[in-house]
Amino acid sequence: CSGNEKCLPQPVAGAVVTVVNRRMNDQPPDGDWNAKTWRAVTDEKGMYAFPALPPGEYTAKCEALGFQTEWAGAVVLAGAETTLNFLLREIEQQDAGSVKGRILTGDRTNPRPVPGALIRLCHETLRLACLETRSDENGVYIIENIPAGPYTAVVEAKGFAEVSVRLEVFSGKMVYKDFFLAPVGAQVVKGVVYTCLLY
Repeated sequence: CSGNEKCLPQPVAGAVVTVVNRRMNDQPPDGDWNAKTWRAVTDEKGMYAFPALPPGEYTAKCEALGFQTEWAGAVVLAGAETTLNFLLREIEQQDAGSVKGRILTGDRTNPRPVPGALIRLCHETLRLACLETRSDENGVYIIENIPAGPYTAVVEAKGFAEVSVRLEVFSGKMVYKDFFLAPVGAQVVKGVVYTCLLY
């Protein structure tokens, strides 16, 4: 939804709602959120709850992959239920980035494609919200419309060791990243474990 059009509200599952008590942690919106905080994740109906917040004034933010972060304030009274709803707006395509590359194996001078590899891209703040795709027959993959930010990319393929790297996605930019996978069992270590009996 945007501010200029009517829309039918749809639940957003997996959104992360974070609240901080203003008196416990007097920080601006871009301040240190690693102090006294509470976090909750929305369910399939878009619902969340903080069952035991101390009374006071709170600043809250709601984040979800593919949506703009929303901020709100709330006052929690002793023995009362406080309702705080968030309307998230989708990130415009021009504000998103893309990641493209190849999944390869073998020597770097003579690489071979790895088709069907799973590439999973997880935002480092919103760890429950991940994007994924698979490489094609040429080992090529692409993930588009990714909100800008820091990500962890994990690549998995049967018969190969898992690879994990950090990536930074920028608005309106294409990030090119190739992954080289090592076959599982390429090196073998074996031996015998034993003890000695005294006689």
